Amino acid sequence: MNTPPESPSVPVRKRASWSGQLAFVLAAAASAIGLGNLWRFPYLAAQYGGGTFIVVYLALVVTLGFTLMVTEIAIGRLTQQSQLTAYSKLHRGFGPLGLLATVIPVVIVPYYCVIGGWVLKYFWTYLRMVFNPGENPFADASGFFVSFVGASFAPFGYGLVFILVCALVIALGVKNGIEKSNLVLMPLLFVMAIGISVYVVCLPGSGAGIRYYLVPNLDALSAADGSFSFAQLGKTILGAMGQMFYSLSLAMGIMITYGSYMRKGDSIERSVRRIEVFDTLIAIVAGLMIIPAVYMFAVKNPKDVTPAELEKAGGNAELVQSFAEENVRALEFSEADLAKLGKKYEVEAEEAAVRAKLLEDWKSQPVRIAQLDEAAERAAATAGAAPAGAESPEAVNREKGRELSIKKSMNGGVGLMFMTLPTV
Repeated sequence: MNTPPESPSVPVRKRASWSGQLAFVLAAAASAIGLGNLWRFPYLAAQYGGGTFIVVYLALVVTLGFTLMVTEIAIGRLTQQSQLTAYSKLHRGFGPLGLLATVIPVVIVPYYCVIGGWVLKYFWTYLRMVFNPGENPFADASGFFVSFVGASFAPFGYGLVFILVCALVIALGVKNGIEKSNLVLMPLLFVMAIGISVYVVCLPGSGAGIRYYLVPNLDALSAADGSFSFAQLGKTILGAMGQMFYSLSLAMGIMITYGSYMRKGDSIERSVRRIEVFDTLIAIVAGLMIIPAVYMFAVKNPKDVTPAELEKAGGNAELVQSFAEENVRALEFSEADLAKLGKKYEVEAEEAAVRAKLLEDWKSQPVRIAQLDEAAERAAATAGAAPAGAESPEAVNREKGRELSIKKSMNGGVGLMFMTLPTV
């Protein structure tokens, strides 16, 4: 009886792995640390009351975040698959989870690449400044940022370069690409962040901003009338939870994929603890780089407030009505301004008609903090009291106005880092 010839054996390609636990921790931490910490954490912390946000965030990281990261890395190491197929390998019914976990990073990548493109733009601009010391495009940091992100092609072009650089690193593989780049870039990032934060913390007048950032403040959880607000608490928790998922790269398949290259003998729990320590430390340091500086700039260059905003915060709108009307009378209008305001108020695009409508709408007109200061000082001098004049309505308006001005600066949103660090 003839036996069929044996089929040639197909060599099984050995799956790559991290060279050690430190390499895995650095790679996973690099995924977690990135722009989520340096860019997103500071502006969320500023928006949700500084220390209050940090407490909520830390509570979520050491509980839900730790559990989810251990789970995802364990799934990856057990199955040695990416998120697309790892869930179905655990159980056939879990297959749709893998598809969902793949869709999430696909949706996030374009958004992340846009922000990465912004970083490259700033990096290139700083290089030009090194070789041209007299050139300072960041003299007006806010204007530079707004002009760049509003350009037609530049943000797309820099984002494309960012994608190509990332693709090159990935193409080099786990060890030669991701691992080696992290061994250089992660320590460099850490040293730079520490250096800038130490510089900012040592600036004269930074103490108030540091307290705002690190000390929990229940006012952040209060409504406009000063009462505790469950709605504000819910927003803070949701903001902290969203940052936790974004910052730790959870629920998007990244930790499953990274875990699939983890060696069997390495401790998952120990690795996760180190990743979370690195991640949280960089997040806190990033806040120290930015929030105290924003606070100082807000005090030195306060933003205008409106009588309506003052009234909502507990101030007296009637006392600043004359300031609002005075500012309206001093306005000069271009044709574009008249056309825009005429359309808004449904009147003829003529100066007299537009100005009359603005005077009627005085509660929404900007008032300078300097005007509130002058009113408080006049009231104190008239009463023969000290300049503080804490109980006078004018002094209350000044206090509420400065609080609102600082809050507006802190709510700078996505541009907070890009408009603050160049000034620092």
